[in-house]
Amino acid sequence: MDGSTAITAGFGALLVGVLVILGGVFTGGQELIIGAGGVIMVLSVAGFVVPLFNGNSHHEGAAGAD
Repeated sequence: MDGSTAITAGFGALLVGVLVILGGVFTGGQELIIGAGGVIMVLSVAGFVVPLFNGNSHHEGAAGAD
């Protein structure tokens, strides 16, 4: 998975996590649903961290194109 794909996946997972948390809040404060959304949001950080460990982050590719 290249850097831009991982970052896009991270943003997508972050959005899903927010929507799950909001769903839990609007269904009467279901702690289990809110917790699941929080876990999804924490796991979405991997979309931003994976490119850093692979050494091909989006900014490095942009800098090399100049």
